[in-house]
Amino acid sequence: MRKIFVFLFASILIFNLTGFTFKDKQEYISTGYYNGMIDDNSIEVSSNNETLVLRLTSKLKPYFIKNILNENKYVEFKYYKNEYNQFILICIDFKNN
Repeated sequence: MRKIFVFLFASILIFNLTGFTFKDKQEYISTGYYNGMIDDNSIEVSSNNETLVLRLTSKLKPYFIKNILNENKYVEFKYYKNEYNQFILICIDFKNN
């Protein structure tokens, strides 16, 4: 019984120290128009009469830095809101008008 308690306590401690949470991220899919890069970490998209600032993940950042992308291009994108209320871009698809 003591081994189980120690294991559970250690697991909870490790999860808390590493920032692991059991909450699932709510993902959103939307469409809009790509406005351009704000800086090396963020892009701007107009969607549903508002302007969204989307933070780039480390996987997407090289794509936006390497490619010259046309502004005002119609896009479909998936994102989520992190614990700091920032919108994090998961994927983006540039559509032909």
